[in-house]
Amino acid sequence: MNRVSTRSLKAVFLNSSLTLFIIFLFLNSLKVTLFYYFILEHDESIYLPLLIHFVTTFVIASTFFLIIFRSSKPYFFLIAYILQAAFLFVNEIYFYYFYDFIHLNYYFLITNELYRILNHLEFVIDKKFLMVFLDLPLLILLIYSYTSVHSLIIRNSFRCRVVILSGILITVIFYSMYPALTRDDDYTVVKDYGILTHYFFDLAKIKKELHPLSEISYGNKVVIHSPNSHRANVLMIQVESLDANIINTTYRGRYITPFLHDLSQKSIYYPYALSYRRAGGTSDCEVAVLNSLESLENYPIMKLESYSYPNCIVEKLNKQGYRTIAFHGNAGRYWNRNKAYKQMNFDEFYDRRRMGLKVVGWGAPDKDVFEYVKNTLSSENKNFFYYIITMSSHEPFTLVKQYYIINTFDDVEPALTRNYFSSIQYVDNTLRDFITTFRKKYKNTFIFIYGDHTPYVIDEGDYKRTFFILDHRGFEFVPLIILTPDNRIYREEHRVAGYLDFAPTVLSAAGGSFEIRTSGLDLLRTPITDDNIKFRGQSYDRKLLFKQAENIPKYH
Repeated sequence: MNRVSTRSLKAVFLNSSLTLFIIFLFLNSLKVTLFYYFILEHDESIYLPLLIHFVTTFVIASTFFLIIFRSSKPYFFLIAYILQAAFLFVNEIYFYYFYDFIHLNYYFLITNELYRILNHLEFVIDKKFLMVFLDLPLLILLIYSYTSVHSLIIRNSFRCRVVILSGILITVIFYSMYPALTRDDDYTVVKDYGILTHYFFDLAKIKKELHPLSEISYGNKVVIHSPNSHRANVLMIQVESLDANIINTTYRGRYITPFLHDLSQKSIYYPYALSYRRAGGTSDCEVAVLNSLESLENYPIMKLESYSYPNCIVEKLNKQGYRTIAFHGNAGRYWNRNKAYKQMNFDEFYDRRRMGLKVVGWGAPDKDVFEYVKNTLSSENKNFFYYIITMSSHEPFTLVKQYYIINTFDDVEPALTRNYFSSIQYVDNTLRDFITTFRKKYKNTFIFIYGDHTPYVIDEGDYKRTFFILDHRGFEFVPLIILTPDNRIYREEHRVAGYLDFAPTVLSAAGGSFEIRTSGLDLLRTPITDDNIKFRGQSYDRKLLFKQAENIPKYH
């Protein structure tokens, strides 16, 4: 009787362990499918692909974990689980911010910046990321009962081998059906065949990936004859996370950025300028505006040690006798800026350390950077091109709390939007103090004020960043304000501008004649007459993009 009872209990235990294993496979496949749901949620035809992804993932997971469980030690199972969760987590975060898919070579690049990102909370965790832990309870239970599951699989070794071989065969057949390894539409690849096929595609292009310089393309050669009778100074201010809509957003009847809004009424104002942010984040924006070229799909240009920036406006201005200096409140080694700006031929690059500024939060406060620029200007005795990159309004928009205390937006929800309003208002105040003083002393100067990208971590609440999806591509827009020596006033009402337009516009503002390769336009020649704008290898209608951006719901 005792023997029968013991055998019965053992059978029940084994059956329950097998049930746990099957439930784990189901939940594990479900969380992978949820990953596809989050990245395909803007697609109306996702349900069939999701079902296919679930079935395929279940087959692959069953095959993979049956092989893992043939080992008598649970370590391989735990390591495999951690690697899978990390893989999903990294890809979900990257897609959440960039609406793009991470590429193999980028994994090696982000390791250099990972400590700074984590240390300063450069990304905000969205609750949807927690789906990677959907099967965590089953993981714990399976580790506890690992020995019994292992024994069950070894005891049924022949059946398991049949399942494993069948799974491998089905997987090979499925992936061999992929018809176009030359296709560059990553979204379609992932939608139809999964993220693994995207990486197989990367491997197929590995030679090209190792030589990203071959992917850099420039526009046609253009000769710019400036209408200016004499040379002018140029000041460019790139504002961190300055969204196109924030310029005209009010809260309780008052503008959040009153100074910038006022400037938009007294300048050449492009409400929507297309940002070219890709794998390199903000660094891509800097490269695009200074070189009139599109960012690479899968490699930050600023990380290319051998790239000489042959189309950079800095060298062209140097040859015309300009003093060229760049300023940034962060450490120069971040994203390789100290080397990249030297390769761009800036006469000087002042990062936080070289300016001798203290770290407050992350980097130096914008006010301190502007003060340093003013002191540098006081000794300038020739035409200059100054390029300033701000830092204080960096996500998660809490840096300014250490030096700018207000309660104006205390009842704004969610907290991320509240902090964004506060940080961007601080930047508006510092710009007011700097620009007001600057214009009194340096009247013969064109001033460009624009954003690097939208506040892409803002995904909830009434405030919507100026971003939309078209052709499975993410379009984000920042404002561009151009202050001219003769105080010209113009507001573009029909067409978007873009980063490719900046370089020819700066050269036109400087005066003289310049030669550059570009697909952009001179934005000082108003109104825009060309309807086409280049973006990610395609040509888009500037008027269509303007209407799309204009239709984004405004804050109320």
